[in-house]
Amino acid sequence: MMFRGIASARPAARWTAGRAARRAWEVLREEGVRSLVFKVLGETVYRRALVFERTLDEAGRAPVSMRRLDGGRTIGTLEPGDLDPYLALAPDADPEEVLGRLREGRVAVVVRRGAAIEHATWLATGSAHIDYLDRRVRLAADEGYVYGVRTAASARRRGLSIAAADEVAAWAAASGLRRLRLVVMPENRAAAAAAPRWGYRRVGAARTLRLGRWRWHLGWVGGDPGAAGGPGSARSSVPEGSAPAAPSPAPALVPEGRGRAAPSPAVPAAPWTRLRWTAFTARHALRDPRLPWRPLSAVLAIQARRARALAAHAWESVPAVREAMEAAGMEPGDVRTADDLWALPRVTGDDLLASPERFASSRFRDGDVLALRSSGTGGRPKTVRYDPAALFLALAQGQRQRAVFARFVGRRGGFREMNAQRADSVGHQLRRFWEERSWVPRGVDLERSWLPMELGFEAAHARIEAERPHVLQGYGSYLGALYRWAIERGRKVHRPRLIWYGADRMADADRELIERELGVPVVSTYQADEALRIGFQCDLRQGFHLFVDAVAVRVVDDAGREVGPGESGRILISNLTNRATVLLNYELGDVVTVGRGPCPCGRSLPTIERIEGRADDALVLPDGEERHSIPVVDALQGVPGVVRVQVVQESLERFEIRTVCAAGTEWGAAARGLERALRGFVGEAAGIRVERVEAIAPEPGGKVRGVVSRCRRAR
Repeated sequence: MMFRGIASARPAARWTAGRAARRAWEVLREEGVRSLVFKVLGETVYRRALVFERTLDEAGRAPVSMRRLDGGRTIGTLEPGDLDPYLALAPDADPEEVLGRLREGRVAVVVRRGAAIEHATWLATGSAHIDYLDRRVRLAADEGYVYGVRTAASARRRGLSIAAADEVAAWAAASGLRRLRLVVMPENRAAAAAAPRWGYRRVGAARTLRLGRWRWHLGWVGGDPGAAGGPGSARSSVPEGSAPAAPSPAPALVPEGRGRAAPSPAVPAAPWTRLRWTAFTARHALRDPRLPWRPLSAVLAIQARRARALAAHAWESVPAVREAMEAAGMEPGDVRTADDLWALPRVTGDDLLASPERFASSRFRDGDVLALRSSGTGGRPKTVRYDPAALFLALAQGQRQRAVFARFVGRRGGFREMNAQRADSVGHQLRRFWEERSWVPRGVDLERSWLPMELGFEAAHARIEAERPHVLQGYGSYLGALYRWAIERGRKVHRPRLIWYGADRMADADRELIERELGVPVVSTYQADEALRIGFQCDLRQGFHLFVDAVAVRVVDDAGREVGPGESGRILISNLTNRATVLLNYELGDVVTVGRGPCPCGRSLPTIERIEGRADDALVLPDGEERHSIPVVDALQGVPGVVRVQVVQESLERFEIRTVCAAGTEWGAAARGLERALRGFVGEAAGIRVERVEAIAPEPGGKVRGVVSRCRRAR
């Protein structure tokens, strides 16, 4: 906001001439001409920030998870379960961005007094985003970036920031870092004066020149006596004091992005790259809505062509597929249609988890692909690599769903959509990738907002009421449980024009409750990390139309025989568009029912009638609050050595964690980590038992439930 001296990348508020004049006079009177000039420049064409550095000793105090300070306070690190007290300290913080930082392994040192957080300081490594300059810089391997320093007004002048600075330094030194960087706005005199007390010295400045929608980042500049070029010389984005590097090219003009769809800001690709994928997506998006209405024979011809091309590609570059084809006595020329792929040995999730590199194509480097890491909601995350063409084709294929949504919303684009997802989920990863590498006209794109699933139902309900989206999208079990919670408590509930869910199943009772009590239609899509588009419901909602042009589908019984219309079995897929990780004859783990015939809507695509899938419970806390399974399982899955995990809630305050660990895992450390992660959600008073098991039995639907709450069932 203008003249405030706050490092923020958010758009400036609108100022009337009178309000701006009054504020300018206040700044001139209290801070002087120099401060006024730089604040005006900061809101128009030029911004600068001071750079401070703290050198770390190789030997220092080791960090601890929690230690006591004077006044009944404790100092430790921020956990996912601390989101609500942290937001009380920093109400302007974005919850999904906060949780995204923790997912990325960033550390926040916090000072607590009881349940409240009175101070927080963040530490980043690898790269850092300076909000005020709207810029990302790369850090040296032995360098950390300190930011987000906040102290509650009631706790100032008690030395909390100094204690936190020392604790951050201990964490950094223990992680092998040798220096810390801190960026302060020149007009923030309090922070500039406090930096020396935290052990920092000023070493330079960073500047950004803004010309309309363009940004010219000048790099870290001057101030370090040992810096080559001396004060005032333009530098690269590598901070002073880091390892020597080749001379950097002149700073480039970078177009300003359209905003962030995920915890980490999108970094735009080169203009020609964005132009290429924008044209690719537009070409497919224009013709894709018509494909479901074409004769099935024409759709299957596209499927066969893609199957032949993929078989030839995989034979040359994917070890697992070549070995499978040789074992089956096949060569690429033997694949004429997608049905020929069913002769290959079946691949399971365990196969992919054990040797992901065997299914990866040697023709793609790591920098050429997006490695999608699943949420691990079944207690075991997997990583699937996608090539850009497959990802942008999936983006274009979303027009089939948009056509259905338009029947309920009244238009295909420009409406408000709120996505209930975990921080840095697969959806966030995809959206960030698409925004980095393409342009979408505002009238075609949506006004997206994010509802972090780590929030409790009370906070989530308030967020929905405040933003009032036209469409609410997310995990089926989460949205169903959230709306049931609100309806049963008699809360005023926003009625979007449409609720659509995927990722997991919404209980039939929850769907019927939403449609009956609120009159809101509920539709579903079917997707997986291994195949981004599998099926979608039309406006009749009598089944899922399959994306058979991109994914070959077969449903079999336990003996491997294909089942007929109206019968249930396990679904097998062959993803025909992704060439980075090639999965043929792959068992997803879901049990589905085959459609009984063509849909009355007139689309020619085959259908499946029902998906059994998995529906996790929510944890029920003693105060009546409920926590969805996704953030709980995700936190537990982050403990080193954990392969698969399940939480069983026996009562309001009694929990059991069942876990499968990798060979060589130090069990004591893993058990303590699991208990600590769960306590971040259920509190210190809960009784938690951690058990190491050889395997966790799946549900009849074929998947492992991450959370089983017997307490919830009793209610």
